[in-house]
Amino acid sequence: MRAVLALLSRPFAILAQLFMAVVIARAPLTEQLVSEALHQRGLTDLELDIHRLALTGADFVVDAPPGSGIPRGTLSVVYDPADVLFSRRVDRVHLDKAAVTLSLDSRGRPQLPSIKRGEGSQRFTLAALPFEEFVISDSTFLVETPEGLLRTQLDARFTQQAGLTLDANIVSEGAGLTPRITSDGSLTLSVEAPREAPLRAVYSFAGDVAVADHALSSLIAEGEVTLSAWEETLLLPTEADLSGTVEIVSGVLHLGERFGVGAGAPLLMGEAAASAPLAVSGTLDARYEDGRVTLSTVAPPALRLAGIEGASVTVLPRGEAIPLAQFGPNGMAVSVRMAVASPTGEGEFTLATRPEVPDDIAFTADLADLHLAGLSAAALRAEGHFTPKDRRGVVNLITSGAGTRLGPLHLDDLTLTGSLAALLPEEGGYEVAIPEAAQLRVEQGRLSTDQTTFTLNGGTILPAASALVKTTGGKAPLRVAARARSWSLTAQAGQTKMAVNSLDTDLSVIRELSGTTIDAEIGGGAGTVNRALTFDRLKGAVALTLPASGAAKGTARLDRLILGEARQIRRVNDIAGRGHLRLAHDQVRFDIDVTTPAGQPLGTLEGHHRLAGNQGRADFSSGPLRFEPSGLQPAGLVPALSGIIGPTTGTATVTAGAAWGDGLRTNAEVSLDRLTFQGPGVAVKSTRDVNGVLVFDQLFPPRTPETQTLKIGMLDIYALDLEEGEVSFRLPGDQSVIVERAVFPWFGGAVSVEESRLAFDGSARAVLKASDLDLGLILAFADIEGLTGTGRLSGTLPLDIERLNVRLDDGVLRSTEPGTIRYSGPAQSLGDTNRSARLAFDVLENLRYDALSVRLNGPLDGDVDFNFSFEGLGDIRIDDPRVREEVTTPVKLNAAIEVPLLSLIEQARLSVTPELQIQRFRTESAAPPE
Repeated sequence: MRAVLALLSRPFAILAQLFMAVVIARAPLTEQLVSEALHQRGLTDLELDIHRLALTGADFVVDAPPGSGIPRGTLSVVYDPADVLFSRRVDRVHLDKAAVTLSLDSRGRPQLPSIKRGEGSQRFTLAALPFEEFVISDSTFLVETPEGLLRTQLDARFTQQAGLTLDANIVSEGAGLTPRITSDGSLTLSVEAPREAPLRAVYSFAGDVAVADHALSSLIAEGEVTLSAWEETLLLPTEADLSGTVEIVSGVLHLGERFGVGAGAPLLMGEAAASAPLAVSGTLDARYEDGRVTLSTVAPPALRLAGIEGASVTVLPRGEAIPLAQFGPNGMAVSVRMAVASPTGEGEFTLATRPEVPDDIAFTADLADLHLAGLSAAALRAEGHFTPKDRRGVVNLITSGAGTRLGPLHLDDLTLTGSLAALLPEEGGYEVAIPEAAQLRVEQGRLSTDQTTFTLNGGTILPAASALVKTTGGKAPLRVAARARSWSLTAQAGQTKMAVNSLDTDLSVIRELSGTTIDAEIGGGAGTVNRALTFDRLKGAVALTLPASGAAKGTARLDRLILGEARQIRRVNDIAGRGHLRLAHDQVRFDIDVTTPAGQPLGTLEGHHRLAGNQGRADFSSGPLRFEPSGLQPAGLVPALSGIIGPTTGTATVTAGAAWGDGLRTNAEVSLDRLTFQGPGVAVKSTRDVNGVLVFDQLFPPRTPETQTLKIGMLDIYALDLEEGEVSFRLPGDQSVIVERAVFPWFGGAVSVEESRLAFDGSARAVLKASDLDLGLILAFADIEGLTGTGRLSGTLPLDIERLNVRLDDGVLRSTEPGTIRYSGPAQSLGDTNRSARLAFDVLENLRYDALSVRLNGPLDGDVDFNFSFEGLGDIRIDDPRVREEVTTPVKLNAAIEVPLLSLIEQARLSVTPELQIQRFRTESAAPPE
């Protein structure tokens, strides 16, 4: 239209030439005169052939080169000669069956090389047009764009009074409004444009449209367009400012790589729907201004995209201030807020680009019930950006209820927060890594196989040298590499349950069609097993294979482990271990070298454990354990012995076994060789040279299948040095020991214990039986100067034992035959000043008793009450100068004394034993001053 009107832009000169030709020169000169006039006014390529020339009208055939923008066809002009001469106007111009070809540049502006305008050319206005009416009928316009051809069949009518009406059928063959927007299809257009009022165009379109690398095929759309300054736009080669609506009745959208599979469309539509075409419907507000196309969604009905498997995306209104998309010469900008409902998930998703950074896409997501690429999440909140050109992006995410499956390995109920960097290689697959200086926090989760479940209670994943997750797609392996730190978890395998805290591990997982392999380097970690055992300072490595079908298998290297009982009062102290474990056929086999936490060797542990039934067995063999004062000690292995026995020397060899499943079954055999120790308890100073073999058929609590016998070189109970004795006992398994018989030689006779029970807490009542003791040997041991005696004693010494504190409870020793007691020591001088003392010492010089008894009461480590009773004959000197003879008289003597028995005996022993004196001196010298 613009080109046609340009043909008549200099109406007066042309019409004047026509009129002069009619009046003066007639037709032969008219063509020459008109051509010269047109050439002088810039229409250099236009040629006119006059078919009819009259005083009221003329018919021309217009011809011009293709692409010149000048119409070729029949041009009829109706005029009044007076109006032509004086008003320079005609009544009507009719262009019929015209063909116009013109080209648009990359900004959509027409190129009119055949229309040249001089410097003084006036500006077009509708009022200045040299006609009252202009009609175009049955004409064809061919517009060549850089992308393709636009063919228009046009009928139009313009009058100075009524304005413009136009009907057009436009067929596009790849033509483009801008370099990034092209189409193939048919557009029907109906225009009404009254003078001094906006132009209104109603249209419908059927065909295909391409925007950048996206395609909208089988599109059926309709709507209307408003052009406010249509008169100026119609006349001059200026940019049109259009606005209107686009109602998409139906269409099929094919997403390109920019917003397609490579840019996260699977997250919106599901994996299958992402690569499949999407059905499109809805309404858009559109505007064309300054060479840019702007699309917006302001109000319902919103734009909706529907894919296969029920997937749909609804573009939500954002208002005029935030357009949906802008397309122009400088690129494309998109800001889309979408409601997503698909097999992938449900929720909201936004995408945004900027013209200045066209290859960077910012996005946010707030989705629920997510399922994508084998991953799932109950909720996903994320924000980040992605660059399709580099196929890279970064996302900050919060997920809950996430999960995936790595072959037979299931990951569920995972809550993650942190940053991830993603790469989508052109060859397929994806890589996910943790950016440097970032971390991924795992709040909770569950990792399981058919046989084992790990419940994650928190931990951190740090950046690693390789990607966190990597796969090249298809049947290629999926690889996971993670530096997990400070993990807290529980593991359940059958009836075996383990709780772990502060676990550090470098993890590698490879999933293939044949199965999944797991390699882990473990450092740190503490926890419990079945709430019965504790472990700490775990260090080692695990290599595990989980086949697609069949049982798992693998190996583990244990570099360090501290193992103990999960009890407030431990029966056995912690031990350390290192060794190997092997998993096959649902069974773990292990062989571990056992030491103390300080590294002192204890033995080897071998066995197996069946995961599903929590069944297994372990066998321990110590080899000779040598106890030394500054080295290994029994109390360091069994806490209950602390305070009961002191420093120990000698050797013990232990073999033990444990089986579990239907309860715990244990057994052991302990061989003792020359075991010497301080105690047990306070009453026993030391126990020496213990030899024998102990057999247990239960360890917790200890139980023996039959009577056990130990030989004891010496049992030093201060006053009772029991040598070369033998003790027979049994353990019934009720936290006690039953002494069936213990016999020790003592003072020429014997002392024994018959059927006594001693509780493990140190409480008991036992009766010592003294038989045929030599009184002379007893008094010689007491080592009281001048005191001797003869005779034999027997009796009982009941002992109350409470936490290994021993008390004599009404013990009695009685003579079994007559004997003597003689004293002639320094204490006799007391009789020089005391008559009663003189009588007593006279009797004791040669007391011949028929009956003697001693009663004993009191704690052995305190003051003991001795009550003596003598009956017999004694000699008394008569203190009278007239009588110089001794008189024999019957004697019945009772005496009571209270003495610290053990201290007294200790002093007596020190006075006659140089070795003990030296030991006491060393002990007191080493003691800190008070």
